[in-house]
Amino acid sequence: KEQMEGGRVDETVDIFAAGVCLVEMLSSLRPCDLTDPSQLDQELQRLEVPLRIRNAALEAVHEDPQRRFSTAQQFLEILQGRGHEYSDERARRVRIKSPFRHLSPFTEADAPLFFGRDEEIRTLFDKALFSVCTLVTGAAGVGKTSLLQAGVMSYCNEMDIDVHYVSCQEPPLAALIAKLSPGAEDLQIACLRRYRLEKTRLCIVIDQLELMYGESSPGREVVEEFEVQLARVSRNDHLELSIILSIRDDSLARASELRRRLGISVYHEFQVLPMRWAEARQAIVLPLRIARLGVSEALLEQLKSDLSASHREISGSRNPGATYVHPAHLELACSLLYDELHPTDSEMNLSHYERIGGIRGILTGHLQRTLDDRLEPQERAAARRIIESLITPQRTRVAKSVDLLYRELVDKFTPRQVDSAVQELQQARALHTVQIGGQWRVELAHDSLVELALDWAGRQDMEWRRQADMIRLHLHQSTVANPALLTPRELKKALANPAVIDEVDGELERLPGTQRPQITAAKLVKLSRSRQRRRTLGYGGAVLLLVAIVT
Repeated sequence: KEQMEGGRVDETVDIFAAGVCLVEMLSSLRPCDLTDPSQLDQELQRLEVPLRIRNAALEAVHEDPQRRFSTAQQFLEILQGRGHEYSDERARRVRIKSPFRHLSPFTEADAPLFFGRDEEIRTLFDKALFSVCTLVTGAAGVGKTSLLQAGVMSYCNEMDIDVHYVSCQEPPLAALIAKLSPGAEDLQIACLRRYRLEKTRLCIVIDQLELMYGESSPGREVVEEFEVQLARVSRNDHLELSIILSIRDDSLARASELRRRLGISVYHEFQVLPMRWAEARQAIVLPLRIARLGVSEALLEQLKSDLSASHREISGSRNPGATYVHPAHLELACSLLYDELHPTDSEMNLSHYERIGGIRGILTGHLQRTLDDRLEPQERAAARRIIESLITPQRTRVAKSVDLLYRELVDKFTPRQVDSAVQELQQARALHTVQIGGQWRVELAHDSLVELALDWAGRQDMEWRRQADMIRLHLHQSTVANPALLTPRELKKALANPAVIDEVDGELERLPGTQRPQITAAKLVKLSRSRQRRRTLGYGGAVLLLVAIVT
């Protein structure tokens, strides 16, 4: 039906086809021959098809694609009895893909799910339409990239404006020229060729401009060439051109030369603010409505209170009546709430919110909750080092290739441990991959994660240091003849984190001979382990002897 009506065709079409085959095998009926879908359910019940199989078949051939299984894996798990079974006689909705994006920005493809920013989209579009250059500013994590991609770019396409987006994660000049007119000598020529080809207004969007002026700057010469070419094309009278630049407000002062080159008569500024509660409410309720879910008023009120309090905390606002919401916190909270839903739930409510620990549990426990339980101690240590490596001294994000991470961590961890740590950080939505200059790199998924990641890494580092200090203390109290052995609890911690033992021994090797303890950390652990084995065997022998005496 979707194909015949020219609608969206995706994997649910194949699931429908598989469902038709299943229905025919069960009943010899074809869903398309029935005038009433309930007839199929009645026939399957008459044939005494098991409830799980019957409901799975009905879900797969549902007329509405969003009411079908979202993946073939879900379909298979229900058929095999490994998924959530349904509790009544009606086919229940199986969870579709989340309408929330965790900490990833909304893209142009996500425009149908991007709500709450309509006023800003229209205002920014109008500014861009009636000025050559618009400088978009805002705090880290306020949603500038989502506003540009899912908002302004989508709006431009609706208005038949030829819009092109690049991020400064790769050299923006080369990326723009490659998109507009591959092989062009400079940006101005590329824009002219594109404009003459498309014969419509041209809009170029350059995001994350702070990367040109921060720790990961490509160099003064590259930046200056970018500024000169951008200023030159902005003054070309033969172009209908709009330029939108986006930069974090804490980097705005560093871009003063670019602003001077553009000239005050050429560009206007637009500040992206946190969401007001009325906008945030739309961003919660409307995506859920698309997913055919509701949300309780009690949960909305709790989110309003907690998210606005969280925003006041990070912004330093002392106004208790302010009801602004940090978009990154909103998306993370809604994403985790959605993940908490059972496939048969019809709404989000306070019980789901309480299960994930409320806003404190969401914001402060996100990394700890998802990584501490999944990673082995060595891999957890690797994750800590990876996070620290992807954050600059200025507390901004930097993208690196996995090969570079291997080289930076080769003295501490194996490639397998680095791979496992990267994969788990990606599954926790802490990292994502970006393609820069044809090479895939990883970076923290969002600016707002910098502080959360450093907090988590700091706790891991504290535990690491605590274990190292415990081993050092035992070593300094030890002699060859009388070693200060580890207690069973201390031994368990040491065996769970062998990298700490290697680190302590590495430190000892660098000490002058007279300052070194008489035994190594590895020897101390080996002796402690031997003692524990002897004790275990002794206790076991005593128990066996006691049993023999009693019997």
